[in-house]
Amino acid sequence: MDVDAAVAAADDVVVQLWDCNGGTNQQFRFEAADGGYYRIRNVSSDKCLDVRAGSTADGAVIVQYTCHGNRNQQWSVTEVGGGAVRITSRLSGKVIDAHGSPPGNGTALFQRASSGGTSQQFRLNPVGAGADTGTGTAGGPEAVTPGASPQAWNQPGYIDNLHTQRRPARATTPREDLPPGARRDAARPPITATPRD
Repeated sequence: MDVDAAVAAADDVVVQLWDCNGGTNQQFRFEAADGGYYRIRNVSSDKCLDVRAGSTADGAVIVQYTCHGNRNQQWSVTEVGGGAVRITSRLSGKVIDAHGSPPGNGTALFQRASSGGTSQQFRLNPVGAGADTGTGTAGGPEAVTPGASPQAWNQPGYIDNLHTQRRPARATTPREDLPPGARRDAARPPITATPRD
């Protein structure tokens, strides 16, 4: 996932697929909103992922926009199996989609009704050397799906988003809202996301 670096500070810039280059224009933070939803904020611009003009229509473009907290800037993250997640708009109930023919650099992201297709699935992986990729090793390269166009998400304080954590059956206090499988550990490196094959 990428915000064009040449215009990264502007509102209404279309979010697109692009080969991973490690730039902060490809890094995002997940910030808890209410009800298990998140604002997804670009590290470079400090702007939030937004469904353009608060649209609920299929095909509405995903842009970055000054964070205002409305529902078109709130997202849920749901595990869909195989280490992948689906990102759903709170406003429309539609998911982020990267469908293209074929998808590649410059493919705009938009919302569409969930089809379960891989163009609507993303993998969350650690950012940077030494990050825990969930493989049980540290200090190695990032986990990247071969042949996939990488997408970067920066989420300080959360790691191991590919691992499922469950609350014990007898627990009486609900867990803090974190993305699926995440655990709070501010000392650990952030994560990235790549499209699922």
